[in-house]
Amino acid sequence: MKPGIYHDIPGDEYHSLPGYSSSFFKQCMKENLAKAKHSKFELAAEVEEIGHGVHTAALEGEKDLLVRGPDRRGTKEWNAAKLEAEYQGKILVKGKVLDQVHEMAAALFAHPRCGEILTWSDKVCEASIFQEVDGLLCKIRPDIYSVKHRAMADVKTAQSSDPREFMRSAWSYGYPIQAAFYMRIAREFGIEVDNFYFLTVEKKAPYFVHCHRLSEH
Repeated sequence: MKPGIYHDIPGDEYHSLPGYSSSFFKQCMKENLAKAKHSKFELAAEVEEIGHGVHTAALEGEKDLLVRGPDRRGTKEWNAAKLEAEYQGKILVKGKVLDQVHEMAAALFAHPRCGEILTWSDKVCEASIFQEVDGLLCKIRPDIYSVKHRAMADVKTAQSSDPREFMRSAWSYGYPIQAAFYMRIAREFGIEVDNFYFLTVEKKAPYFVHCHRLSEH
């Protein structure tokens, strides 16, 4: 993969392309190099569905990519609907999950600061950036970056948006490492980034939202 910025790489394809990602370095920092090289990260189907659904609704809502599916996966009805959705370039979501996803996305837009960031006029969503640093091909895929605002943002579904609770879970999942890595690679590529924001929305009603800014410390 040549260093550059690509706007047409699907998320699934991005993860399979060569290059060291923030997930690799998070695993190195939290555990060790061997585990980073050989471990496989998998999410429960519904957790992944909610996370992916909220990202799609919040970042690409205008594309109308989410399709309401049956409330049970693995059935003939589900498999047929999934094939049809994939043929149309869309994403099948369980019916009850789809309602939740739209409510969570609406809560993000309703929040003064998160809504402002999500509607930045020059925002670029889910671009894949590849850059060589110290002989290593590295890659990042920020949810949002803005040249005008010199900032990046990442949408996170969370158990709690409370700053104290989210800080604990953020360190547990390595989010500050991810943000620092993204900012470093962006700067190496030539995109100046001064601030990194985590836009969190809780997974349960009333879907509390908060905008967290990564401090220099």
